Amino acid sequence: MPRYVFASILIVLLSCQKDQRTTCDSNLFLRDVAPFSVGTTDDNILVTWGDQTSGKHFNRISTENILKMENMMPRKDSFNFWRIAWMAREAMNSKFTELHAHPVIWHNQIPDWLPQLPPDELKDLMLKYCNAYRGNLEAYSQFVAITGIDVVNEALNEDGSLRRSFWYEAMGRDYIRLAFQEFSGMNPETKLFYNDYNLALNPKKLDAALDLCDWLRSAGVRIDGIGMQMHIDIHEPSQVDIAAAFQKIIDRGYMVHVSELDVSINPRNTETSATPALLSKQADVYAGIFRLYNQLPKKYRYGITVWGYSDAESWIQNKYQRFDAPLLLDVAGMKKPAYCACLNTLNK
Repeated sequence: MPRYVFASILIVLLSCQKDQRTTCDSNLFLRDVAPFSVGTTDDNILVTWGDQTSGKHFNRISTENILKMENMMPRKDSFNFWRIAWMAREAMNSKFTELHAHPVIWHNQIPDWLPQLPPDELKDLMLKYCNAYRGNLEAYSQFVAITGIDVVNEALNEDGSLRRSFWYEAMGRDYIRLAFQEFSGMNPETKLFYNDYNLALNPKKLDAALDLCDWLRSAGVRIDGIGMQMHIDIHEPSQVDIAAAFQKIIDRGYMVHVSELDVSINPRNTETSATPALLSKQADVYAGIFRLYNQLPKKYRYGITVWGYSDAESWIQNKYQRFDAPLLLDVAGMKKPAYCACLNTLNK
């Protein structure tokens, strides 16, 4: 056989293999094949795409903004916990079976007046808020299983030191212990998480997060796992870095939640469209994460949550004012190559 003919056949075979990897059965969905929970986030969870609802693809919904403190506590004497009831009911109506509450205590998206409170008053209000938050989650678990809570979000700086937030300035690191303590008595089926970003890219920060969690356990409060936000791109972190971070977390006895996953195809703002080459790179990254996660022991897998239902809802475009397509479904709610690559990875 002439060499050029052999080369042509090889190119065709490789192309077919690539196409098979990034195409999939239109009637098969991630929630059907994943041996762990797969989630999305959307404050408007009744959004539909033709005959599809977001619960058709995913079985868990995480709250994106609706349960953040600026929405939950408009005044010192008023909590808007009806939002938990609404989310729980609509999650059930949209075919979700699980709800993950995000976040309880954070230094961002708060009422303007909150950081101005005297330390003792801030502490009392935080404890009251956590207690009421817990009670409402427990009350509305009749509609949907409350499987996890991000009790504290982003308490660390990039160098591993504790962030000098207004919470810290008022109570030191004890605010973290007090918050987890308020939720420690919940049903153990509801997992409690510390959630932060850049943990796969920054080993020093991950070590600090693990040390923080160990301190909480030594103080007698329950913490079950670490949420790795994973707002990443097609260039970094490497699969080796991600695998190492997963391993480090489970070696210390904590569950892993890939809690806010999206994979930017335009992190440097040099692209204007989602080309096949970019979508193929994105598919490789997503599939690699799902493969690595599926290899973890079952008891450490809380699930993977994609941060947004479709590219139309991604936070990245609004935040950075650039084109991007970081999610598993396109702007029309259709499966992208990354979706099929994850589906096929799990369905082997």
